[in-house]
Amino acid sequence: MIPKITTGGKSFQGAFMYYMHDKKADTRERVAWTQTENMLTTDPDKAWKVMAYTAMEQVRLKEAAGQSRAGRKLEKPVFAYSLAWHPEQEPDQKHMLDTARQSLRMMGLEDHEALIVAHQDEPQKHVHVIVNRVHPITGRAGDVRNSKRKFSDFAHEYELEHGKIYCLQREQNQQKREEGRLSRYHDPSIVKAWESSDNGKSFAAALKKDGYTLARGRKRLVVVDPHGKTHNPVRHLEGVKAKDFNTRISDLDQSRLPDADHVPKISDELKLAPDFNEEARKVAQSRSKEKETDKKGKSSGGKEHKESKQNATKRKQQAAEKAQQIKQAKAAAKAKEKAQQEAREAFEEQAIERLNHQQDCHIEESGQLHSQYHSRLKSAKSRLAQHYQLREQKQQIQELAEATRNPSIWRRMTGRARRDRQDLSTAVKTYKNARGRYSERIGSIRSEHARTADALHLRQATEKQELRSYIDYQRETGNYGQTQEKQHTKELTRKHQQDLKNRRDRGRDGPMM
Repeated sequence: MIPKITTGGKSFQGAFMYYMHDKKADTRERVAWTQTENMLTTDPDKAWKVMAYTAMEQVRLKEAAGQSRAGRKLEKPVFAYSLAWHPEQEPDQKHMLDTARQSLRMMGLEDHEALIVAHQDEPQKHVHVIVNRVHPITGRAGDVRNSKRKFSDFAHEYELEHGKIYCLQREQNQQKREEGRLSRYHDPSIVKAWESSDNGKSFAAALKKDGYTLARGRKRLVVVDPHGKTHNPVRHLEGVKAKDFNTRISDLDQSRLPDADHVPKISDELKLAPDFNEEARKVAQSRSKEKETDKKGKSSGGKEHKESKQNATKRKQQAAEKAQQIKQAKAAAKAKEKAQQEAREAFEEQAIERLNHQQDCHIEESGQLHSQYHSRLKSAKSRLAQHYQLREQKQQIQELAEATRNPSIWRRMTGRARRDRQDLSTAVKTYKNARGRYSERIGSIRSEHARTADALHLRQATEKQELRSYIDYQRETGNYGQTQEKQHTKELTRKHQQDLKNRRDRGRDGPMM
């Protein structure tokens, strides 16, 4: 597996236009399938608008979740990367989707909005993942630091788990990193061809021995591997600069090199041709033997000829019956596979609906909790300020401070100035005491809200994990029963509605201060 991370961007529309269309065209022939994550829509044409709206409302989401608004606004909310398998591997849609979801969990972005797009325009199976770094509930930006190292470790563990290391260069790079040296992938065929050649013609010939082709790219000379993938040769040659590369291959007539877009690829049909020809040869020999048998039967005459003809007719009938049985078996297998595919697709749609429904309920719960908290806090502040007469006490302190600032000679002689200072000191102590009790009550409300919010988030995370585990179990067992799915969905809906009702009742009957 080869992961590749693109440069972060600002426009979800730009990413959508590139990954959901053919290169420099309005068609979508290279798009095999799509999948949305953590969104209420499965339509990719709407998904990028949802992600763009979430990124625009980052500040409002932070306020609703009780997060701090401090910090610089996220300038590049688009995080995109690709996962490519080796051409020998043939992962199905479920495996590719599960691997993409595992990569999101590895990056800590499993709760973020994402669009997964699979392409079929390359020899190797690959998917592109477009992620919104802004969390749809908290508004916080996902951490994508050290993503290259994380994806390298992820791909390494993936290949170890599946029993074959395709990228040997990655193993060498990890060894270099452990030794404290810099690392970069170098295609061994390109390196070997460069080291065994001394000019452009010998370099092209050495590449051709391994099935590689030196061709003209859009801006520079490129190397096309046997599977049709293009490479910049200078990036694979350690210590070689572009100037040195161009100097060595100066003997080549670049106008006679093929265009990179027209270099032929390895055809799977050619690999199957020898087996097909061998099978055709066996069928021809069988038919030849049957013809010889018929001729012998005809030449023997009489009873032998009649028996031979009957045997030939019987063999033809048996062959026809066998062919019919094979045809029916293939049709039944095809119908069964189609039914399983339809059940699987229906299950995936229901799984998405259930995940989106759960997320919608969680967002509504969090919104109601924060709304009740702000309403209760505002009411408590007003009620406590009136109870402790904070405004009146503060006004009295200001009046006494003004009276003691520059007292007259008469007030000094009569002792009124001294009594004013004593009254001011007493008023300040009373105000501080009242202010302390006010702050204590407000602090208790905030602490209670923090505990309630933590408990809510923990419960929501547990419910989400339980639902994901249930869906993964259904996928593994292949249990796509519609009745059970609907019954479980109704049970989840009833449970969430009851939780919302209980929370609203507690908000109305909350403790009075």
